[in-house]
Amino acid sequence: MLQSDRVTTEENPSATQACLACGTVIDTTAAQPLARVPCPKCGGKVRAERTFDHFVLVETLGVGGMGTVYKARDTTRDR
Repeated sequence: MLQSDRVTTEENPSATQACLACGTVIDTTAAQPLARVPCPKCGGKVRAERTFDHFVLVETLGVGGMGTVYKARDTTRDR
């Protein structure tokens, strides 16, 4: 598990993703991890993906006063 309050990393200060419906590139830098971001062109929802080093956030496990706990996937070890 990975705990973090940060949305971006030093390696990737800005985040962009393509809309699955229309292909429009959407800036998801300001979005919270795993939030649904609307596409400005078609209105479809895109999940704001976040990676930290070789971990990809999968789901939110808990939110509290000191931070958020996420379930993450280790892409190098595929677990």
